[in-house]
Amino acid sequence: MTGDSPFPNKPTTSISREEVIEYLIQHQQRGYQIFQTGSGANSGFELQLDESRSIRIPNTNGEKVQVQSYSMNSIVSFVDCTSLVELSRAVDALAQQMIGVSWQRSPVSARVSSEAPATNLLTISRLIDGVAIEAVYLTHT
Repeated sequence: MTGDSPFPNKPTTSISREEVIEYLIQHQQRGYQIFQTGSGANSGFELQLDESRSIRIPNTNGEKVQVQSYSMNSIVSFVDCTSLVELSRAVDALAQQMIGVSWQRSPVSARVSSEAPATNLLTISRLIDGVAIEAVYLTHT
């Protein structure tokens, strides 16, 4: 019992940067592209849902993180999270709000870059799950 009530204090929770990274790696393994935003101690992450929609976690240093959904580079909604369970539920809810049941499946499209050919092969192979990629040929017109 504390203070003027018979109820205990609520236990404190926190989420670490390492927990956020481990969580995002799971979505990367499903085929979603994850980018680091910013640099240094205040860097965050962006989970690309499709060409115009994403989930951003702008800062992972502190006791809580904010999960933000973006469409066309404009914030749509956000949720403050203080635990890994809250983070997972927030990302799931915001992603389903943004792309519906497609969130439950692996992505069907991805962006590739001429500056990162090794990453391109990985991105393409995740799209076609279980099929080996031996080469990618580019033609210039």
